[in-house]
Amino acid sequence: MVKDAILEIGSEEIPAGYLEQAREDLYGVAEKIFAEKRLKYKKIHTYATPRRLVLYCEQMAEKQTDLIREIIGPPVNVAFDVTGQPMLAATGFAQSYGLRVEELARKKTNKGEYLCVRIHEEGEETAKILSEFFPQVIAGLSFPKAMVWEETKVRFARPIRNLLALYGSTVIKFTFAGIRSGKNSNALFPLSRKKITIPQANRYFTLLRNLYVLIDQKERQEVIRKLLQQIVKKTGGEVYLDDALLNEVTYLVEYPSAVLGKFPAKFLNLPREVLITCLIRKGKFFPVVDKNGELLPHFIGIRNGISEHQDIVQEGYERVIMARLNDAEFFFNQDRKTSLESKVSGLKKIIFQEPLGTIYDKVVRVDKLAEYVYSQIPESEKISLSEVKRVVLLAKADMVTDMVKEYPELEGVMGRIYALANGEKEIVAYGIEQHHWPLSSDGKIPETAESALVSLADKLDTIVSDFVLGLIPTGSTDPYGLRRQAGGILRILKENNWSTSLDDLIERAWTFLPIEMQKNCDKSTILNNLLSFFRSRLETLLSEKNITYDEINAVLVVGFADIPATFSRAEALDKIRQVPDCEPLVIAYKRAANILKQAEKLGHSIKGLKVNEKLLEETAEKELWQKFVQICEEGKLLLENKKYYEFLQLMVSLRPVIDSFFEQVLVMCENEELQLNRLVLLNEIVKLFLNIADFSCLVEKGSVG
Repeated sequence: MVKDAILEIGSEEIPAGYLEQAREDLYGVAEKIFAEKRLKYKKIHTYATPRRLVLYCEQMAEKQTDLIREIIGPPVNVAFDVTGQPMLAATGFAQSYGLRVEELARKKTNKGEYLCVRIHEEGEETAKILSEFFPQVIAGLSFPKAMVWEETKVRFARPIRNLLALYGSTVIKFTFAGIRSGKNSNALFPLSRKKITIPQANRYFTLLRNLYVLIDQKERQEVIRKLLQQIVKKTGGEVYLDDALLNEVTYLVEYPSAVLGKFPAKFLNLPREVLITCLIRKGKFFPVVDKNGELLPHFIGIRNGISEHQDIVQEGYERVIMARLNDAEFFFNQDRKTSLESKVSGLKKIIFQEPLGTIYDKVVRVDKLAEYVYSQIPESEKISLSEVKRVVLLAKADMVTDMVKEYPELEGVMGRIYALANGEKEIVAYGIEQHHWPLSSDGKIPETAESALVSLADKLDTIVSDFVLGLIPTGSTDPYGLRRQAGGILRILKENNWSTSLDDLIERAWTFLPIEMQKNCDKSTILNNLLSFFRSRLETLLSEKNITYDEINAVLVVGFADIPATFSRAEALDKIRQVPDCEPLVIAYKRAANILKQAEKLGHSIKGLKVNEKLLEETAEKELWQKFVQICEEGKLLLENKKYYEFLQLMVSLRPVIDSFFEQVLVMCENEELQLNRLVLLNEIVKLFLNIADFSCLVEKGSVG
């Protein structure tokens, strides 16, 4: 008979930002251990609220799955003599497991028939297994920061105060962090400190709901959405729905109710971004807008608890947000008393990284690097260098403003607002904001060439600097967001079609670092590490375009300094592989490449040699040479114009003649002169392919995983 099982870890309030990952980890740990313990179930569910993490398993079997272990012994032909009598190998194997020879089983394998022992292990009862398993699940969870609060030194996000563990109606007994498991749970805090007995696992959700606890985070979020839509009707406006806030609030409450608040209309004179940030980040409130998206003097707060004493809660919310808005208004007015340009000198007091000096020093480096990038960009005359340099000068100035000190997430935004207020050109003002873009891996890149150029230079300086300092991303750790910034650089180069060499940009950024920093590290190692880092980000971007891993490797192995061309080559290769004649051509290429490798191992050197037409004796090799010459002539212009797919179409036309060559011509013939000439011909063919990719990296179509 199957029963549901539940584990509830009741704790003090866990930070909302921890809970989604903790819930996913709980699922992963449980799934892994269930498999190891041979526990069968229908489905695993995991839930999280501020004060509890819940593992719920539907229809779990009463016992572990029985295990039949098979131990292979000696081959039958070794275990018995020609008359069929057991020999020492058979008797010894049987005795080692307390069996008679006739009790041994036989197993047929690809290598022949073997004696074997089959041991049947009956599964233990689920309740017993869970008493060992549940503590392992809890111990298997990790958090960004954990606490130690009792003598066993268990680490958890917050102190554990209650453990509910049931299989059907049976309590799963264990002790963890000094807490004994039982069948009690807690009602909504702080509404009640009442404990509730859960008589059976499948009654858990209903009984908690009756005490104003919604366990399912999806249900809580849907309730919040409905509450927002209901209460906003009183304003005649609409909810400004911020997804990040919605997710956060979902994990801040166990039983949501909505409170409508208001603030003086004078605060609508603050910049929209300031007002929204203040409401969302400081108050965890949802702004209200009219049908045109303009802010209204209202907000909606989501409280934890039933809908009572709303007037008192509303008054408290309004008092909190009034204080924040007054502060924001004061900061805004103070900041505008001086120009953005006058604040640049203040950057000399902000340390960027100790060996790198101040933020002002970084601005100087970025200015030099931006000027170099400008000199390398095709058609750079279409970009205003003076405006680029103006953006660089002002890009970091808002870091010294009171508003950005209070709201760091508004860095760049406030620079744009203050720049416009100071009469700066729009292209400069928006460049200040957009030089931070993209803000996420798939976020928008800067909209103008000027802001894109500054963004690229700024990010490149940061990445190169951090690599020199050893601040290199490892595993899931990337505190300075270098992966995002590298992705931004690659996307900027691609989308703006800037073919300037990435290798050169990295090396030039190196030259602008402080001399002492350059002296104290190995330049070659740093640059190689940087190129490997950018390659890994490029692999990610290409895979997001559904380019297969082998195609990505084939393209990158021949170089990726020209980023727009690299993307084009990869897309062209992926497209040409849909052509029927392409795969046989790949096979022919690999054959040619292998022959060249073998010849090199045998000491045959073709370096500096050219094809001698007079030595082309066979019809097939003459036709291959003629086709090669034709493709070179037609393909030169295609390569210059980066029409890589059209070039590959030309290469596919090689298939019939190269097939004939391999069928009719012996490359490694006895005549050394002919042999070398044919190797040179194959080498020329291979080099032609390498304009796009190394086809030897490609996996046979249908085998690509």
